[in-house]
Amino acid sequence: MDEFIVLSSFKGSCSAELWQDWASLSPFDPTIQPSTEERALIDAALTLGAQLLLVKLGNLPLVRLLWRPTGDTAAFGFFAHRPDVRESILDEAYKILLETGAAQAARSGLKKIVGPMNLNTWFPYRLRTDSEPRSFAWEPQRRPDLQARLEAAGFVGGAKYLSWGVSGFERYLHNTRPDIERCRSRGYTFEALDEKFFRNGGMSELFELSSEAFTENDFFEAIDAQLFERFYFSGSAKSAKSKPCGAMARSPSGKAAGFFYCIYETELPALVLKSTAVARQDRGIGLSNALVYAVAEQLPQIPDLYIPALVREGIQSESYSQHGNVIWKHQYEIFSKDIGN
Repeated sequence: MDEFIVLSSFKGSCSAELWQDWASLSPFDPTIQPSTEERALIDAALTLGAQLLLVKLGNLPLVRLLWRPTGDTAAFGFFAHRPDVRESILDEAYKILLETGAAQAARSGLKKIVGPMNLNTWFPYRLRTDSEPRSFAWEPQRRPDLQARLEAAGFVGGAKYLSWGVSGFERYLHNTRPDIERCRSRGYTFEALDEKFFRNGGMSELFELSSEAFTENDFFEAIDAQLFERFYFSGSAKSAKSKPCGAMARSPSGKAAGFFYCIYETELPALVLKSTAVARQDRGIGLSNALVYAVAEQLPQIPDLYIPALVREGIQSESYSQHGNVIWKHQYEIFSKDIGN
């Protein structure tokens, strides 16, 4: 009778057997980057102290995860499993996988596990936990099987994040037009996040602004500029129906002051307010609202629907949803487990 086998990377090295088995499960991981980039991302993760874990039954790869230390916490991510295996077998394989990962993390002196989180918060993390029927390529997916197995292993839900579908984008723009007028009167200028912007080195400006602004976020960890430039935006709009767009604001001296990265959902239509950062010295004048207005000026039409996306529950950014009528709401959570004494 076949037995469960655990494979693990060792000191930043991944064997050919482990990589072959790992890659065989990649089609069942909705969070991974485009397939041509996955090996490069995993190799980068290994240099950051990551461990790959995979459980097989005989010669059949069943389940996998990658974990890495970040502070005193282990981030568990890149979860995937074969869908054509009996649930009872998967339950046991996940139990072995999670227990092995927790034991490795504890031996490394870590106190807590969080997940799902691919490396850190620059990459896909969180699970969607509501039952509203709509879904989008840019948001964390609902994975009830993974959630149930994490909870069975002692993980509990923690920080909550929200996205809202809000009707009334024209009203939002009317209410916030004074913000862009004020910023322009003070000498701020706005430009599109288009091919010309990136050709002229714009990615490095996005990196600098993000690195400064995101230090205030939970689980923040600094990231290498090359890793940011290669991977950060690659998974944001995975659908042909989703068109990336955005705007950069420059101060009167020409320095990058803030950006808003958005996604235009062509079929709804709707504008997704995905990611924003404003330099500290340029806050307090309505620049984030002005940036949304600048993005709207680029659109082929002004949609009625806009979607403030992936906002931490209770923070100021929730105000984006207060200019119209909320039609639906999605919720996401990070799960965690204490493992330290």
